Amino acid sequence: MSTKQHFSAASLTGDATYRLLSSLVVPRPIAWVSTLGLDGMPNLAPHSYFNAVSNDPPIVMFSAERTGDTAANITATGEFVINIVPEALSEAMEVTASAVDGSVNEFALAGLGTSRALGVAPPLVTDAPAALECVVTKTMHLGESLMVIGAVIGFHVESGLMGDSGRVEPDRLSPLGRLGEAYTSLGDVFRQDRPTPESLNVDRRAKVVRRRDVGGAHLVGSVPRDSAAEVIEASARYLGAHLAAIPDGETGDRLDWTTFQAVHVFHPNSALETISQPASFAENPDAWRPGDLEEDAWLFRIRDGAGMPHFGSLGYVEAAVESYKVFKELQAQGAVGQEVRFQVSLPAPQSAVSWWFHDPDDADRVNAAYTHAMADEVRRLCEAIPHDDLTIQWDACWETVVFEQVFDWAPSGDPMERIAMQTPVISMGIPDKVMVGYHFCYGSMHDEHFVEPTNLSKCVELSNFVVNNSGRRIDFVHMPVPIGRDDDAYYAPLRGLRIGGCRVYLGLVHHEDGGEGAKRRIEVAQRHLLHFGVAAECGFGRMNPADVVPLLVAHSEAADSLSLP
Repeated sequence: MSTKQHFSAASLTGDATYRLLSSLVVPRPIAWVSTLGLDGMPNLAPHSYFNAVSNDPPIVMFSAERTGDTAANITATGEFVINIVPEALSEAMEVTASAVDGSVNEFALAGLGTSRALGVAPPLVTDAPAALECVVTKTMHLGESLMVIGAVIGFHVESGLMGDSGRVEPDRLSPLGRLGEAYTSLGDVFRQDRPTPESLNVDRRAKVVRRRDVGGAHLVGSVPRDSAAEVIEASARYLGAHLAAIPDGETGDRLDWTTFQAVHVFHPNSALETISQPASFAENPDAWRPGDLEEDAWLFRIRDGAGMPHFGSLGYVEAAVESYKVFKELQAQGAVGQEVRFQVSLPAPQSAVSWWFHDPDDADRVNAAYTHAMADEVRRLCEAIPHDDLTIQWDACWETVVFEQVFDWAPSGDPMERIAMQTPVISMGIPDKVMVGYHFCYGSMHDEHFVEPTNLSKCVELSNFVVNNSGRRIDFVHMPVPIGRDDDAYYAPLRGLRIGGCRVYLGLVHHEDGGEGAKRRIEVAQRHLLHFGVAAECGFGRMNPADVVPLLVAHSEAADSLSLP
């Protein structure tokens, strides 16, 4: 019978805990982490509290001292590279472990060469046999340590390390490991067969369907079809292998986007006065779509003495529930993959309100009321649809174009302050299993943008903001790319993204030049952001229905050309 000594963790000093833990959890792999400061100074340091924690998506974690350069650089930039330490570079690695001043370049100090990474700014150790390019998805303070969780967006593996199985052969990699205060290299390597449940005379675990969280392609939302069934079936048929979620096409009244809210939510509200409406509406209540946003459009104001308006159901939950039934029927028939989610596209509050309220004070008051109504709409949506089946996309058009000063009725002041007020309210209560994303949009009325974006800088700024200020994880962002933009200047701002593992979809697929045009734009974009998915610039709702299938095919061709992380 063995005799074990017990230590209460609460009674141990920090040093004693470190000595015990670091010598028991062995051997540990070593993350040789390279980072880059905001001043451009590279840093390189080894960290042995390190491991892989997920392969789909590929996620790694390590911890570093909170006061060190590694932690400071990662907090500032959100990027790092994990270099694998071979036995041959053990002495150089030990040099980089020295607690030198932040002004010292550890690469130069240890006599190490650098190589350029493809998707992040920090450099690779040239002679390291393998490296992982990573972006931060989450950090956590644990005592004096900073735990860093990162998504791997790229792998570098030296030629000759891979075996026939697609795995790196450990004896060829020859990695260094940590044993308390000592190090270890590979000793005997052996393999053994894992018994099957059948050989152990026990039941096999039931297979669990895992939802696809990352797609090679993305559909923004609206599709000019008569029914949700037509949209979902066509999307799955032509593009299903590349989609993480399928929308219902926003068919019916929702096809004209937020005009649906003007006629069904604002017009009948007793606290609001309709001061303008489409000329055709007086003669035909079904003819409520405006011909233009500045003329022949809906316009409202808050009635004198009415106070803050109140909004009940906005109509999105009811439509989503009916479409979800269709989605599940098609899934049961095998027309839609079990791994695909159901997508509900909702207008960000200002995009639902600001077109129709030209008085700045009224717009602010209605926006505040509508924001809380939308948060309640989302709560009911998440009660009605299983969380692991659901993707929610926020359509942020007004929030994007307002910076361009297109509309003379836009409220004065910094638009970001108003965006900041709505961002956490609409998203922070969404359950963790629900996927959430943003579609940044420059409009598509009359199949044209309200204004052509100069480049992606505003979309990058908005992406960084919503990802870091929503009060919950944001899983994807979508940015439009005009058909003529195959120049580096348009995509260069993508290098400023600080969104961790959030997926980027670039709206560079156009029906006019199909898959070939998309591939041309992909080639340029990948010089600035290595991994992303593809999409159209906006929803298809206002396009010729005959162009829908060719556009879906173009999405598939473009997605086929991508290398997914």
